[in-house]
Amino acid sequence: MFLNEFDQICVIISTASKNYDDIAKKIDNKFSNILDKNKYKIHLTKNANSVTNIAHDFASKNPGQLIITVGGDGSLGETVNAIRGKDIIFSFLPNGTGNDFSRTIYPKLSFDQILDKVESLEIKDIDLIRVNDDLCLNAFSFGFESQVLKKSLELKEKLGKFKKLSIILAVALNLTKLTAYKYKFTYKLADGTIQESTNDRYITAVTNGRFYGTGFQPAPYAEIEDGILNFNSLKKDKFVKLLGFLAKYKSEKHMKLPISENFELVSGHIESLDGPMIGNIDGNMRDFTDIDFEVLNKALKLGIFNG
Repeated sequence: MFLNEFDQICVIISTASKNYDDIAKKIDNKFSNILDKNKYKIHLTKNANSVTNIAHDFASKNPGQLIITVGGDGSLGETVNAIRGKDIIFSFLPNGTGNDFSRTIYPKLSFDQILDKVESLEIKDIDLIRVNDDLCLNAFSFGFESQVLKKSLELKEKLGKFKKLSIILAVALNLTKLTAYKYKFTYKLADGTIQESTNDRYITAVTNGRFYGTGFQPAPYAEIEDGILNFNSLKKDKFVKLLGFLAKYKSEKHMKLPISENFELVSGHIESLDGPMIGNIDGNMRDFTDIDFEVLNKALKLGIFNG
């Protein structure tokens, strides 16, 4: 499908992302060469609710049209929730810190390389995850990775121009006070079999895509349109084994480690046995105590730019 076949295109650019003014100019220059000016509108977010409000308003008034979100995984997740139940095509240009969902869709392609391909797009019906009352596009998790994310966000406010160091410092600080979460887990496999366990884990992730946490690969072979989710967890063990796990967590090598648990499932229920667990859904922070989740097969129309 060609971009100029749409009557209306809404572009939402998160001002929390890097160089958003330059990004807006790049997009406007590109679009003005291939589209009439009255066919698209670029919105810069103004507050924490902007992505949700703009996306919901556009999707409600323009069925069958296209929303393009420019930002990180959090902004993408907010858009998907805002257009729930609407007849709308969703696409994105990555401009966040992790861009983990983009790693699945556009392996090794930069923002500029993807923007070069916007003249046409392929529409795919892809899966989502329902996590309690929220929709999840890429992954939800709790444990070490989420603890690092929370600390990193706190440090960014204090580090100013050195905020790029926030992830490194957050990892170092959380390694000194590791927290494992204990929970009861009931889940359904793809063949309908019900399983139950009690787990004590440093990391737990349920994913639709392959990446999360700025390039970690909990599910290196995941497919986003197969109606199946991927479960990954790190069993509680010695400190040195955690370091070994993290060293291999950016490839499929972690899956061969005894402390790495990996399998496919379609739904589940997680009940914390130790109080609230620090977690996130598509990078948006949450405190979890009870989690009810399931795959929503082919629930989103995703436009993938292919030039």
